[in-house]
Amino acid sequence: MISLLLIEDDQQLGKTLSAQLSSNHFDVCWCQSVQDYEKQKDKKFDLAIVDLNLPDGSGFDIIRRLQSPVIIMTAQNTPENRLQGLEQGVFDFIPKPFLFKELHLKVDRLLKQREQSITLESGVVIDLKSRTVEDAQGGLTFLNEREYSILKMLIEKAPQVLSRDDILDALQEDDNASHRSIDNVIVRLRQIVMDEEHRTINSVRGVGYQWVGVKK
Repeated sequence: MISLLLIEDDQQLGKTLSAQLSSNHFDVCWCQSVQDYEKQKDKKFDLAIVDLNLPDGSGFDIIRRLQSPVIIMTAQNTPENRLQGLEQGVFDFIPKPFLFKELHLKVDRLLKQREQSITLESGVVIDLKSRTVEDAQGGLTFLNEREYSILKMLIEKAPQVLSRDDILDALQEDDNASHRSIDNVIVRLRQIVMDEEHRTINSVRGVGYQWVGVKK
């Protein structure tokens, strides 16, 4: 189940949104203030919906501490707030008042985009949509067609172990692909998606390869 942090001080709106989101199979943690959030700050959330105007501070006080993608939900939809939100990496804004369907569509779009991005414990970000890997220092590596296809396949099939023949069958349009070239790609992918504490692609002796990258 997808964990969702909801920050909303209005009792009626918070109660309604919490119920509707829960009925859409989200595990909702509803906080009504910065102080409420302090009790939940050690939890990890898949996404957050945050109101800016809180009784004991600003939603930005919470947003800058979150590692999950954020949708700002506010009546204060000013150019200054939008700019500050963009600077803090906010995914989207939804001005009050709004229809729940609008919020649902924005959340759905965020989740679809999130499915294309994987962040490892080391801080490495794999973006399958743009076919890039960003290291912890911000360096960007573009994957070629073969690298992208094999990495995507391993991630999508995990924890299944893929043999070289499985991979070759999926690379039918790659006439130059071979067992040796697959091994070479695996070596390069391990270098690109390095995680100092955890192996990302495991070799299963006599069988093949398996994605074991640890996500945040």
